[in-house]
Amino acid sequence: MIFYGDPERVLRLSRRLAREAAGMREDAEEVHRAVQAVPWQGVAADAMATACRTRVAHLLHTADLYDEAAERLVDHARRVEGRLALIAAIEQHVLGLVDRARARAADVASGLLDALDPRDELLATFRPPPSGSVEWLRLDLPVDLPVSLPGLR
Repeated sequence: MIFYGDPERVLRLSRRLAREAAGMREDAEEVHRAVQAVPWQGVAADAMATACRTRVAHLLHTADLYDEAAERLVDHARRVEGRLALIAAIEQHVLGLVDRARARAADVASGLLDALDPRDELLATFRPPPSGSVEWLRLDLPVDLPVSLPGLR
């Protein structure tokens, strides 16, 4: 089977990014608490507090970016899952049509049927793309795919 993306692997990466974002927020909170707890005052304390506020802002911004990336990865994984399901459904449906056409061709060869429908002739000689291939989405066969296939309207 050909894979165009492993949705579970993408989801694991998404979860890892979300955990890292949470860790960044915890680090930002820890830095903020540490700055609040500094007992000294003066120019050096002010400079340290300013630098720490900047670090906290950067951590929080980066955490937001990680969360956004995690959400986009989840969306991507769901789209890949849908596309893989559609490929599998088309593949299963078309291979069933091919099997039935080949059975009818065998019946013609054995004299059980007088003639083969032109569509059956084409289907009986059809060479399918590899299992799971995106080429299943690009088939140009003289058959209608059922509207009930996921992702088709």
